[in-house]
Amino acid sequence: MATAGAVAVSEPTIHVPAERDTLQESPGAASTPLDTTSTNTEDVPPADNQIASWKGWAEIENDPIVFSTLLREWGVSNVQVNEVVPLDSVFEYPPQSIYGLIFLSRWAAPETENDLTQPPTGIWFANQTLSNSCATVALMNIVNNHATVNLGQPLNDFRATTMHLTPVERGLALDRFDHVRDVHNSFATEFDKMNVDLRLKQDMALAEKKKRAANAKRPRKKLKAEDEADEDESGLHFVAYVPAGGVVWRMDGLERLPRKLGCVHEEDSWVAMVLPELQAQLESATTNSLEYSLLSLTALDDSSSLDADQVKMERTREDWGPFLAQMVKVHAEKVSHIIIREEHRADTAPSHSPRNQVAMTSPLTQLPNEVIHVILSYLPFQSNTALQQTCHRFADAAKEPLVWKKYCQDFFRWWDRRHSFPEKLRDASFVAWKELFAERYRTSKATRQALNTMIEEDSGRLDSLRVILDARYDAKDHLFDMYWNAPSSPNHLAQKYWSHAALGCVQRLIAVEEWKDIPPGEYRADSLERSLSAFDMFILEEKAVGDMSDILARLDSYVLSVREAHPHIDGMSPRMRASIIAQHLLDKKWVGITDGRNYHSIDHMFLGVALFSTNRNSVPLISASIFCYVARRFNLRAEPCSFPFHVYAFVQAPLGFDIDGHPLAESSSQEPSDLTHFYMDPFHNSEPISRSVLETRLKFMNPGVTPTQTVAYMSPAPPRDLSARTALNILASPSHDPGLPLHPINTNLAAYSALFALVSIPSEPPRHATHLRQHLAVLTQHFLEYFDLDIHLFETCVLPLTNDLPDARAYRNLILQLKESDHESRPAKYRADPRNSEVKYSVGQVFRHRRRNYVAVIYGWDPYCRMQEQWITMNQVDRLPNGRSQPFYNVIVEDESTRYVAEENVVLLGPDDFSEEYANNFPIEVGKWFKRYDPETATFVSNVKDEYPDD
Repeated sequence: MATAGAVAVSEPTIHVPAERDTLQESPGAASTPLDTTSTNTEDVPPADNQIASWKGWAEIENDPIVFSTLLREWGVSNVQVNEVVPLDSVFEYPPQSIYGLIFLSRWAAPETENDLTQPPTGIWFANQTLSNSCATVALMNIVNNHATVNLGQPLNDFRATTMHLTPVERGLALDRFDHVRDVHNSFATEFDKMNVDLRLKQDMALAEKKKRAANAKRPRKKLKAEDEADEDESGLHFVAYVPAGGVVWRMDGLERLPRKLGCVHEEDSWVAMVLPELQAQLESATTNSLEYSLLSLTALDDSSSLDADQVKMERTREDWGPFLAQMVKVHAEKVSHIIIREEHRADTAPSHSPRNQVAMTSPLTQLPNEVIHVILSYLPFQSNTALQQTCHRFADAAKEPLVWKKYCQDFFRWWDRRHSFPEKLRDASFVAWKELFAERYRTSKATRQALNTMIEEDSGRLDSLRVILDARYDAKDHLFDMYWNAPSSPNHLAQKYWSHAALGCVQRLIAVEEWKDIPPGEYRADSLERSLSAFDMFILEEKAVGDMSDILARLDSYVLSVREAHPHIDGMSPRMRASIIAQHLLDKKWVGITDGRNYHSIDHMFLGVALFSTNRNSVPLISASIFCYVARRFNLRAEPCSFPFHVYAFVQAPLGFDIDGHPLAESSSQEPSDLTHFYMDPFHNSEPISRSVLETRLKFMNPGVTPTQTVAYMSPAPPRDLSARTALNILASPSHDPGLPLHPINTNLAAYSALFALVSIPSEPPRHATHLRQHLAVLTQHFLEYFDLDIHLFETCVLPLTNDLPDARAYRNLILQLKESDHESRPAKYRADPRNSEVKYSVGQVFRHRRRNYVAVIYGWDPYCRMQEQWITMNQVDRLPNGRSQPFYNVIVEDESTRYVAEENVVLLGPDDFSEEYANNFPIEVGKWFKRYDPETATFVSNVKDEYPDD
């Protein structure tokens, strides 16, 4: 369909069928296929935006005011678009004031050869490389060929960076130019976008139909007739006519090159040279249909009309979809009520049922399916299912796969890898969207029920957590919402804590499984980046961005940034490419360490933190990994190598070439050499380093290094080794830099990630049993102290590693005891029990410690000290005035620690001493025992009523 991107013709308004979407080769031109495929140049937006913007070209009205506004918002300030009716009225404008003409008619293949075989020098001409962009291409082909046109900064920069490109490359660059596409799509509604998607589906169905027909050996005559009928349905198309360089050009984006109509002198009217061709096309168009239009681009002569144009543009941009959606929603509710009322009155024949009677009288049933589909896209899926119950007409329309595809995209943000959701989005043949949505909805419902059970019941929480873990990453949507919407819940402290805890378990499970799946040996696609991002999954918590998919998307945005800054980088030598990439990353401060921060700060050890934090600092291992990811997207074979004390990037030229881009002889050795391999240190600079320099440096550091060790240090390191090195860096960080990181990181989670990585990442050869036992001991201690809900993770990923260890039974018994205790109800402690009569304070009360002055809240109590004798002796309990016989209280302190406090040290705080704002400073773990805070009584409302029923 013709668009600026796509256009619906007005005067008269005619719906424009789909336009041709491939380049037409001129007769007699070379038959080499035109490769319009871009190598990984899709504009991947930063993960901060989370949901990628729609990348299509939507259908908008073919109105000169719309086109004028498009140009103005692109930055072209001194051009207006006018409709030319009748044709000879174009002579009313001075020839020098007409920058170009755009003719809209049904597309037809050219019948004559193009005299040109090479792009003309100094002329800006772009091919149309994607569907629905012919009007944009026509506009750009005109304004970019006039020095007197004020393009504005964005288009000026775009023209300068694309002037040296071929027409195809210019077209690809235009397709990736967000500024132009986003302004265009600002005139479109969801209605328009859905129409584009629907037509794509219809085109695919038609192509499949033709394929089946061709395979069915149908008569040649019938097939030919159908092909001719399809030709009649060819879409409308924009062609530009523009004077440039003393020549009048016909610029059709579907042709490889522009066509030269003739030379023009200053005193001549170039329009007169175009008129005969336009007249011939116009006569042909009027013979067949009314689908044509002629627009002129002229100098802006009256700015007073801009205000009126602006008002019309605001109306054009109004989105009527929500209004129509509300109409359908009201209709569905009304019909449902009538059906219920009528079905109570009497039984009637199916053909005369209330449902069908109401449906037959509703004008909404007369709407085309496409309109109903778009309206449904504005409604929640519940309204869709309600509408299906009103009549068969709506039941069929509401099952449209593209509608349910949109529901999948809008209602669920995170998807488990087993769904291959990104691949399904790109696969136009996948239609089981409703079934996929239903599966996700069931998962979300099960997650919600399991989380509510964890909040409300004090036992069996591990069983509920297992339901959530079975949903894997699909559970994140609901857990994330429950966490951030907790303030609106009457149990907001409990809801916040348990959603936080469950989400952490899910994300850690995904991370550890990623480590277990690291392929052995050489690097495979994105395996290092995914392995490094697994560390971030441990420390991610409830942040909206920063998971594995976000990390890869942010790395892709770095690739795009390099390409936009250096559009001709692909034509450079491998060595130059590597230097430009490294310098770009350094200039943007995306690698290395700036701001004088400590090298060993823990926030420098994580790939995701380096990509999403404000300072973007990273140690050499992370910097080299970022560089290698970007370099591989520019056809460089780049991988980090685990050099002692510093990680470098090992870079190889493409096969068959040296580092300067020269072809190698077939007999050339593939062994690493200064001719074919080099190293980069993007942490420090952008200068290539030769292999011989690093070999000399290695011998200086270790004179006794063997040839085998040299090869290992200077070769690409397997992702498993680099991940293990990252884990060791994380564990070593606090001893080198005990200060707080600039980007806040939970150090317990950071250490937990490193310990789990060292235990779960497979090693070759298998790690020594002594080392494994050491790591397991520390990991188990961390697990029991901070993350005891990770029993499923521990049981499935850690226990199998202990099978051959002497203490394997002890690990199994530990897990068994924890699971059994989860099902055991704690004995209730009643105040009426004489043994508890001395307990003065209650669960939920807030106090200040008499001697140490910290503030804490009571979550449990004992009538006397129940700790072991060793603890009593170490804490000198018997030296207290009331000794060990007084009540003791389990408390959680504002600094996140839990303690056991003697009653004599409790100084109770009331409403005048403790505010709700202060209560919000307590750690999230307070929700493990409490539902909410009550400001009137200055107490926390207990959620452990089974154990303390009277508190």
